[in-house]
Amino acid sequence: MILLIDSGNSGQHTDLLHEMFKVRCDVFEKRLNWNVKTENGYEIDEFDDHDPTYVVSVCDKTGEFRGSVRLLKTTGPNMLADVFFDLLGDQPMISDPLILECSRFSIRTDMPHQICSLTGYNPVQYTTVELLLGLIEATQRAGALQIVSVFDARMARLFRWLDCEPDIVGTPLRFGKVMAYAGLFNASDEQWRCIAANADIEDSVIGQRPAILGSAPVECRMTP
Repeated sequence: MILLIDSGNSGQHTDLLHEMFKVRCDVFEKRLNWNVKTENGYEIDEFDDHDPTYVVSVCDKTGEFRGSVRLLKTTGPNMLADVFFDLLGDQPMISDPLILECSRFSIRTDMPHQICSLTGYNPVQYTTVELLLGLIEATQRAGALQIVSVFDARMARLFRWLDCEPDIVGTPLRFGKVMAYAGLFNASDEQWRCIAANADIEDSVIGQRPAILGSAPVECRMTP
């Protein structure tokens, strides 16, 4: 199940946000060895201060965190414009209210097999599909039509597997040890159905957190 967390409801999901930043640290610093800023086991960057929407996958039975991805407006600060602008070369910067940027795609790898779903799919694969569907649904809810993302060869292989390859914009470049690409994805119903077929999903993935783990709103700080 997908939850959409933003500045309007972040105080109700403090535990999920802290778990998200921990998993981001595990994925990007410890596992992928990216040059990211971490502190006390959390990975938080300057773009987390610009009112993103977090697309968060949780267990539909327990509400436990499984994975997340971040959505930002391309009309404000974002990673393509402010960090990876060299990927665009001579092409104009992407700044359009109809295009959102996604970044920081990360998934827990220690999920017990099949604990959160009645399907027989690998939980990491299922969460991947669910997050991508949540991205499309969140983008549509925001009134946008496309998603731009900077991704590496690992994610490029994943997109091919799911038959949702983007239109590459600019020219791929190597950043350190990582080959980076910028691509545009259509947030269309057709694309949603194509990705959903990989996990036999038929209905919207966005839902409400199980009440058993609900908590009263508390102060939510974006730094540990």
